[in-house]
Amino acid sequence: GVLDGVAITGGEPLLQPDIGDIIRRIREMGYSVKLDTNGTHPKRLAALLDEGAVDYVAMDIKNSSERYAATVGIPGFDVSLVRDSISAIMSGAPDYEFRTTVVAEFHELECFPAIGKMIHGAKRYFLQGFRDSGALIQPGLHAVPREEMEGFAAAAAPFVVRAELRGV
Repeated sequence: GVLDGVAITGGEPLLQPDIGDIIRRIREMGYSVKLDTNGTHPKRLAALLDEGAVDYVAMDIKNSSERYAATVGIPGFDVSLVRDSISAIMSGAPDYEFRTTVVAEFHELECFPAIGKMIHGAKRYFLQGFRDSGALIQPGLHAVPREEMEGFAAAAAPFVVRAELRGV
């Protein structure tokens, strides 16, 4: 009677070969399941959604297609994986959100209409404030001021049902 659901987060939980079994066991115990993903495993994600194993999906959108590789630090990153996951979520998730953690060194205004177009028609899009945890892979990253974040949200808003700030 203490829990209503379980959030499965990571790293990237879809990297785990037995993630489907884990989710099914959680569901058998009567809990709802929220899955956080970076969208790099669209086939696994789609299979879980088709099965009805996940109640809510939260997917990170790192940046616009043009800046994705630089933002994730993987030259030649295949953005089609992210696009396929977006499609799977928007067509098959019972409920969902997309979110971008905004970092001054990676994001500027023109990124957000492009991200909005990637998730066109999405229910929810959150722009999250960056916080330096002290354990970053790349030092020297900074948050964006609230006023600028508000402008970024406004630039994405025409493409989604709701665009909001979170943690700013």
